[in-house]
Amino acid sequence: MTTIVQTASISQNRKPWGIIALVLLAVFINHYFGTNAVFITAGFVTVTYLLFFKRSVAEYSTYGLVLWFAAGYRAFSIGGGYMLHMLDIIPLLLIVLWIRGDIPVASSALHPGFLKKMSTRRLFIAGISLYGLVIAMLNGISLQSAIMVMKNFLILIPMTILLPRIFHQKQITSGIMWSLMIAGLLIAIPGILEYNLGMFAAGSSYSDGFNRGLFSFWGATMAVLVLTLCFQSHWFLWGEVRSSRDRLLLLASAAIQLYAIYISGTRNIWIAILLISSVALYVRLGAWKAMIAIPVFIALLSYAPEEGVKRMESFYFLHDTDQFGRQDTRWLDSSGADRAERMSNAVNSMVEQPLGRGWAHAGWVHSDILSIGAELGVIPALLFLSLLLTTTIRLLIKAKRCERSEQFRWLTYVGFMITNIMLFSFGGVTWIIQYALPAWFTWLLSEYHLYHDRYEANA
Repeated sequence: MTTIVQTASISQNRKPWGIIALVLLAVFINHYFGTNAVFITAGFVTVTYLLFFKRSVAEYSTYGLVLWFAAGYRAFSIGGGYMLHMLDIIPLLLIVLWIRGDIPVASSALHPGFLKKMSTRRLFIAGISLYGLVIAMLNGISLQSAIMVMKNFLILIPMTILLPRIFHQKQITSGIMWSLMIAGLLIAIPGILEYNLGMFAAGSSYSDGFNRGLFSFWGATMAVLVLTLCFQSHWFLWGEVRSSRDRLLLLASAAIQLYAIYISGTRNIWIAILLISSVALYVRLGAWKAMIAIPVFIALLSYAPEEGVKRMESFYFLHDTDQFGRQDTRWLDSSGADRAERMSNAVNSMVEQPLGRGWAHAGWVHSDILSIGAELGVIPALLFLSLLLTTTIRLLIKAKRCERSEQFRWLTYVGFMITNIMLFSFGGVTWIIQYALPAWFTWLLSEYHLYHDRYEANA
């Protein structure tokens, strides 16, 4: 059963385009007038609009939040070594709007089980955050470092209060998906221009034989982590649009973003895309047809560029033999070696102190699950992993069992969660808000629709 009536084409979904046009204009002005000034000004305009103009505030605030995913590392100092990003501010601004009555959806309109689950999570997040702060202080970790990591978890408290109420607004999900697609293009296009034409920065860098895009306009190659979440919106939109023009636009957008994902050289993201594509074949074709289609799909990858194949091969631990025929256990990939060392240190910390050592103790581990284990304890890490997996499995079951016309919508949420599993397992996204908030947002959106669909079906 359809849970929310969605718009069917671009022409019927014009509301986000005013903000989108402003953001696109800011990108081009940036080239001539400087980046930080453009984005900080845009931030103040966003806050002013949301505070003083009530029209469609729930919609525009959410679209603005999503579009700010494309802002990258552009944060500003508030003194004392503390940095704030607009993604820190907008969720707190939503609290102000809710208190003022600008987000009027009542709790009674939402799934009671979902509300109870979110309330339990807020209490747990508040408690575990305080625990992590206390033991961080006891272990001599600086207050500034602990707070800068902790705030990226505490942001979940206002998000779990307000975003479900905003998601409940009719037709807003479609606008969110268009905004995600645009945010993805705003990340991908500057990265591609830089890679191929040398705009914005040096262009690219070699990493173990692969010419990787820098994405310096966004701030780092890890822009691809956010880009991959944005890319999943194409599944949803493909199921919604009907005109040939709109579908050609989606195909062009998907091709641009996939190319940007490829030139990033980020192997865990390549694996995520392959997994999501395989799941899509299984959902759309069924198990037996997928058993034929998936091997054919994988076989086609043999025609991928040689440097891409070698980049993926460098992911393995064992690659060659020495002069005596023994396996050479050296990592051929420098980033992989560094990542393995960081993960090993986190595991050792968990073994030595299963109750954790406090926020920021582990540093950037490249794995949030291991980082949580080292900083907050083994049990919180296992709970976090179990929530990720159970939500993903339930969404996959829903995608397989729903009506065929709704499969693309549910594939989007499955794509969000598979990507998030890879990000939280091998990306280390909770360290800074620019990665953390897109992951939290897409996870919460997926879980909301999972509950809301069942609630409306039973009503």
